[in-house]
Amino acid sequence: MRRRETICENGSVIIAPGGSGIAEHIILENKTLTYAIKMISFIHPEKIKQLIKALESAGFQARGGKGSHRNFFHRACPFIVTISGKEGDDALPYQEKAVKQALREIKNG
Repeated sequence: MRRRETICENGSVIIAPGGSGIAEHIILENKTLTYAIKMISFIHPEKIKQLIKALESAGFQARGGKGSHRNFFHRACPFIVTISGKEGDDALPYQEKAVKQALREIKNG
């Protein structure tokens, strides 16, 4: 997967997988990690694999699941995020919304 990096004026780096609507925003100055959520395109939906990578890179841990369902938890997030489907499948809008909301929760919490 191609990665796109952009260096901002404040010295931070934005790293985004090619074509992804979710970006990691890493501030280099004080070594803190925050997440910037870009608008998700519904023309080219995310893949399940991309959503899982976004959760794992944010510190979420897989809790297991049944069948094609995967549950992810994070200490700073008050709810469990469930992702269903095969890794190559297109993510559904509600799944993208759940991931976006979970990333916001750990950023604010």
